[in-house]
Amino acid sequence: DPNRLPELARALENLGTYLAVAKQHDEALATAKRAVELRRRLAAIDPQAFTGELAGSLSNLSKPYDATGDAPAALETSREAVACYRRAVRLEENRWEAELATALHNLTADLMINAPKDAETATAEAISIRRRLAAAEPSRYAADLGGSLWYSAILQMLAGEPETAIKTLRDAIRWTEPLGRAVPGSEPARWLATMEEALAEWTAAGA
Repeated sequence: DPNRLPELARALENLGTYLAVAKQHDEALATAKRAVELRRRLAAIDPQAFTGELAGSLSNLSKPYDATGDAPAALETSREAVACYRRAVRLEENRWEAELATALHNLTADLMINAPKDAETATAEAISIRRRLAAAEPSRYAADLGGSLWYSAILQMLAGEPETAIKTLRDAIRWTEPLGRAVPGSEPARWLATMEEALAEWTAAGA
């Protein structure tokens, strides 16, 4: 029954997540590839319904590529995920903006060392989207904005702009702090600890 294909794709993605947690990375990669294959078929039939889900599958696929050491494939898949989310945003009137920002954030991480200029472009767009989202729903998106600002600060430091980097990092901490303090042990709490440690190091180095 082809009407069951979306359910199969979701089940494969769930399985891939569990395989990755179990560190069965080759199996996770094969499962993620199969999910992408199914979502490509679905998106070709009904782009409006499935383009965003295809983008999500591509984002998921980049992770097992990274885990198996295939950095070029991870980067290519991250780029395709961003492009796919752009199409989804156009098709569904900005429904997928938050996911596009996350895909840009992930792409920044892939580009940061070998293509810092491209990383700067990606993170600037992520920041722009996340500022709008955080202004509308700070409790939901403020920490995400903080994460993108953190990446921007790292890129500024790598570019030899310590004063600008410290200013950006302070802004990142300001956005991350409410959720990071409210939920100890959460991802924003871990980001906040890393940011505060970096701020101490960077300001000490400039003293």
